[in-house]
Amino acid sequence: MQEWDRLTALLHHIGDVRVAIRTLHTLRQWGKEDPERLRKDLLRLLALPHWWNVLPSSPWRDVAHLFTLTLAEHLHADLKPALVPLLQSRDPLVRERAARMLKTLGYGPGHRIDVARYVVAKRNLRAVGHLANKIPRALREAMPSERFLEWSKGKWMFLPADDTLSDLVFAVEALERIPVKSINSVPAVELLLDFCGSSRASRERALALLQQVPEDSSVWKHVHVQRRLQALRNLSVVFQTAEVKALQHFEQHKGSS
Repeated sequence: MQEWDRLTALLHHIGDVRVAIRTLHTLRQWGKEDPERLRKDLLRLLALPHWWNVLPSSPWRDVAHLFTLTLAEHLHADLKPALVPLLQSRDPLVRERAARMLKTLGYGPGHRIDVARYVVAKRNLRAVGHLANKIPRALREAMPSERFLEWSKGKWMFLPADDTLSDLVFAVEALERIPVKSINSVPAVELLLDFCGSSRASRERALALLQQVPEDSSVWKHVHVQRRLQALRNLSVVFQTAEVKALQHFEQHKGSS
């Protein structure tokens, strides 16, 4: 089919959300006649991270969700290696669907960090305790700083978090299940400070975890941690609740240590 040939040749150049959605619908329709060729095109798209590695706030989120739905409908063993990077997607639904597909294909993660990424993608709280020293890193990869923090008008500012997203709730619960020595790490403290600055629903629990980190920990001096403490001082909200007043006192103390 000449139209299919032309469309395949353009996959790398599609940068518009509406065009991407139409492309996926077209491929899904054509794929009913030639599933094998559709799988080859899906592999090509898996090599393009902007089709699946999206922030929850990105307009490409709908593209990523339709893309992973299409992958699930046309799952094949040939796709397994290319699906593994989706476990680190910045979108929770993409990660969850990738974990389901890989489980169906018999995926078995090798290294402990790979197991932790798989556990985070599945949001499996029962497995968190066995991977305590890897969980903060896996969470930080899945929930990067650009989801919570941005440089605006010459200073770092927190972005409001979508507290309805299940991965945020999971992240707090996961961090509550690991020992203090694993919380006392740059990835964990970064993430908890992001929650304090961005999430109304998780702020109190994140603060409680941060208060377990020793005051003399070298983590507090890390440049990315200091950046977040500064962003807390830049918050323009009116502090009213008890936990946020405690947070204000906390960041002033740590920021001057």
